[in-house]
Amino acid sequence: MFDIRNTATTTNLSNAIPERARVHFLETVENSENLSQDFRDMRENGLLSKISTHLSNMWHKELGQQDPKWHPEGDTFEHVCLVLRHLPKDASFALRLAAIFHDIGKPFTSFDFPDGGRSNKGHAALGYHLFKREIGPALNLSEELINEISELIKWHMFLHDINNPNIVSSSLKNYFSTHPSLDDMVKLQYADAMGTGQLSEERLKRVRSIEIQNLKNKSDL
Repeated sequence: MFDIRNTATTTNLSNAIPERARVHFLETVENSENLSQDFRDMRENGLLSKISTHLSNMWHKELGQQDPKWHPEGDTFEHVCLVLRHLPKDASFALRLAAIFHDIGKPFTSFDFPDGGRSNKGHAALGYHLFKREIGPALNLSEELINEISELIKWHMFLHDINNPNIVSSSLKNYFSTHPSLDDMVKLQYADAMGTGQLSEERLKRVRSIEIQNLKNKSDL
């Protein structure tokens, strides 16, 4: 079991998280048997707002909104709750945290189109930096865990487009050479896709067709 109290040295960030809130949050994330519901409860009791404004942005009436075409489930908070629901019961601590924070870059990358659509291009890369430089240290996590979660956030969009013929082998080589946990990445991508609430057979087939060995062969590793 991950020892929450034996992590990195205390952060010097001015927006340091209250210790009781930090420990309660991390212990809940690690031990929850129903993380989706517990995440909702942590919003209702005010805990998420104590952890980070990046979490409270998820349900902000403007910052938390998503393109209804791709996210009919509602705002970013509702999306994350659905993602958490589709994680495996034995999801690792890193995967659980990555699922919670994977879309934190969306509010800062939003672009609204005249037709009512919305783009969040670049949100994964921005989320990577936000977690690595701000949220991970504020949660007082170890450097190793921060790096693992940050990489999951950084790459979480990549596997959605893995069957795109425009993705060249060099991109795959870079992915496999830098990502620490391919197994967790596949699980995150599956939960993320299912978290849109669009349970079409086409989407299910695309998500479940990801085979690690085939990807490795394609990248010529």
